[in-house]
Amino acid sequence: MTNPFRYTIAVAAALLVVLVAAPACQCDSVEPIKSTVHDVAVESAGTDGKYYWKTIPEIDVSSGDTIRFTSNEHTIWVLIPDNRFKLVEGGNDWVVSKSFTAFKVKGGSAIVRLDKCLDESDEPKEMIHYSIMVSEGKEESGRWDYVHGDNPPPRMIIPKK
Repeated sequence: MTNPFRYTIAVAAALLVVLVAAPACQCDSVEPIKSTVHDVAVESAGTDGKYYWKTIPEIDVSSGDTIRFTSNEHTIWVLIPDNRFKLVEGGNDWVVSKSFTAFKVKGGSAIVRLDKCLDESDEPKEMIHYSIMVSEGKEESGRWDYVHGDNPPPRMIIPKK
């Protein structure tokens, strides 16, 4: 003869285990992380450059690192095809979807952090190509240009965990 409460107790115990263990397995990106700060500045190249805007160098970003996007006196839109970035400070019109992160910087800077909980990858490194569009001045003149990297578009290299 089986006890009708045995099944209920087993399900309740399993649910309790899941509820207790789940928060311990989640990524906690809210706590402060000592990390490297990378700077990405959008600056006019003047008359010396191949492009109107200075090229943005490739950066090596590790889990937990922050990236400061500086627009100086211009307005920029940053589009990163990855949703693992979190806003730390600055920026406007912040959007994160299942597949991208986008934000605007209007005459200042924004700092984003790469989530410290990255998925394991079989690749030795991950390459993220992102886009930066700039409009001269804070008032968005109507003319938008892409800012190039050393090998357009700009990119971040994330080493394997």
